[in-house]
Amino acid sequence: MAYVPDFAHDVFISYAHVNNIPRRDGESGWVTSFRDALARQLPGFLGRDDGLDLWMDKRKIDGGDLYDDVIDRALRGSAVMISVMSKGYFASTYCVRELKTFCDHGDIAVEFETGKKSRVVKVIISPDFPEELQDPRIRRTDGYRFYAEDGDGKKRRFMWTPEGVTDNGYWGAVERLAQEVAEVLTRMAGRRPPCPVPPTGQAIYLAEVTDDLEDVRSQIKSALTQQGIQVLPELRLPSQSGALKDEIAKSLERSVLSVHLVGQWPGKAADGDPLPATQIQYRLASEIGARNKLRRIVWLPPDLDMAAVRSDAHRAFLESLRYEQESESPMEMLQKSVEELKETILKKLLPPPEKIDKFKIKRHALVYVAHHPEDGEEAETIKKYLRDARQDVMLTRGKDEREQMKDLRARMKSCDAVLILYGRSPVKWARDFTQEARDMAEKRRRNPLFAKSVCDGPPDPKEDLGLDFEGWPILPCRRGIGVEGLEPFIKAIAAEG
Repeated sequence: MAYVPDFAHDVFISYAHVNNIPRRDGESGWVTSFRDALARQLPGFLGRDDGLDLWMDKRKIDGGDLYDDVIDRALRGSAVMISVMSKGYFASTYCVRELKTFCDHGDIAVEFETGKKSRVVKVIISPDFPEELQDPRIRRTDGYRFYAEDGDGKKRRFMWTPEGVTDNGYWGAVERLAQEVAEVLTRMAGRRPPCPVPPTGQAIYLAEVTDDLEDVRSQIKSALTQQGIQVLPELRLPSQSGALKDEIAKSLERSVLSVHLVGQWPGKAADGDPLPATQIQYRLASEIGARNKLRRIVWLPPDLDMAAVRSDAHRAFLESLRYEQESESPMEMLQKSVEELKETILKKLLPPPEKIDKFKIKRHALVYVAHHPEDGEEAETIKKYLRDARQDVMLTRGKDEREQMKDLRARMKSCDAVLILYGRSPVKWARDFTQEARDMAEKRRRNPLFAKSVCDGPPDPKEDLGLDFEGWPILPCRRGIGVEGLEPFIKAIAAEG
């Protein structure tokens, strides 16, 4: 039984045999490893691990590509298709047939408040095929690039990396893909995620980028859509210059802000225009901005070295941006971290956060906020709200889980209140730290804590924590950490003497 009712399978993985040949004896092929990685990530975003069905034709592992009744039934009975695209994929008539059959069988668009998502998810493991080979119905949809460009211009495919080895981009791409697939499956299943953020009615133009900045753009897009902000353009821009400019202009006219991520590489020139799409987008934003007072943000990577820019024309464009920034232009240039970029954009689009002055502060406390390193940004947000309420705050410190647990045990002896933040951390981490904090709180009978809670923070969806401890309320903050979500905890500390 699949997660999505009325479907035999939730996900159909379409791939070419040549892309799943193991590099060494005893190893799994790329697609098999990808399927296993996705199967581990999806339950966390769906909030359950039962009933999920991922289908791939394992007969291809020992043989070649084929198309028969088994594949046809699986295709027509699947909610989502993941198409692993490469030169080998489009060289296979069977793979192309799978893609066409799925697109022919029902509507492949799923409506969301902030736009549409496709039931066909593209995993691009190499860009060595003409874009025209893709089915026209998905040609301009976003895909997930599982490769990066090295300094010498060569494309390097992301590979599965074991725990403890530095991620080469593989696991970040799998996580973002799993989140999107989970959102589509959840919507198709008629299950709405908890505490949905209503659409703000605002749209932002997030300019298309060169391959090396696709990961950054995906992160920004995800942060915006989670806040109910529509991201334009909805589809990939066309390659022909005239259609490209028309599409850009239409999207910019609907936007309240345009964001341009510019790096070391200029990108490909548009068909029929000497300029690359990155420059065309910025020039049109400048023209429309002068007329409509459209605000613009240009972001440069913090480590961008102008001397390493090989293209003279692109270097001149970058220098012109710096010159414009020094003038009275409404353009704002940032060369900060991606997290700081997200924060800057959201501050411009969302109303300022509520203040804590509505609470009557009757006492002051030392609050310990336990958090995983991946949730540092959310922990800082919590700290700010607590400081607004004139409470002292300590955050978790420690380079690994052992040191973090040691820090928790030490702080639990002297703090007045504790908040466990469950965000992007592994669910095991959050469960272990909550149980340890609970056990230590039980020993403080003579000096009980003022308050103790678990903050169930972003992202959403993800795996449920599966805890229900007496006296440990869970604060629902998956769609963003704010005053309303933290109010019960703050009141318990500060407003009740």
